[in-house]
Amino acid sequence: MAYFSSSRVLITGAGSGIGELMARQLAGQGAEIIVTARRQAAADAVVEQIHNAGGRAHGVIMDVADPDSVLQARAQIHAEIGPVDVLINNAGVVFGGAFEQVSLSEHVNTFQINALGIMTVSHAFFDDLCASRRGHLINIAS
Repeated sequence: MAYFSSSRVLITGAGSGIGELMARQLAGQGAEIIVTARRQAAADAVVEQIHNAGGRAHGVIMDVADPDSVLQARAQIHAEIGPVDVLINNAGVVFGGAFEQVSLSEHVNTFQINALGIMTVSHAFFDDLCASRRGHLINIAS
């Protein structure tokens, strides 16, 4: 799995769940991971796990539903870490229940994160991916 050994991988929603698992797995394959989450404590916990396992990782606050947050995170990543080679849009939410029983605000929140968030983050980092010799864009949806 040497493919990721020199790749910088940004994973949205990597503070828990599938994103956390991917971050740890890809770090184990030699990738430099940028863990993004809405809460610094969640990002820091995953970064610490990766560091303790001998990997390279950085934690950055990013709310994919907030375009300003995405642009601030991009500026921070470029200033402190550098451009990304791989973007994994993983952040997502799910509210269970019958359509009419789920509040409108929860439906809107789901759309903002699960659809518009992917577009916002992809747009912000698209130039990085195009400039990279190994640029990849991965979108996860459920």
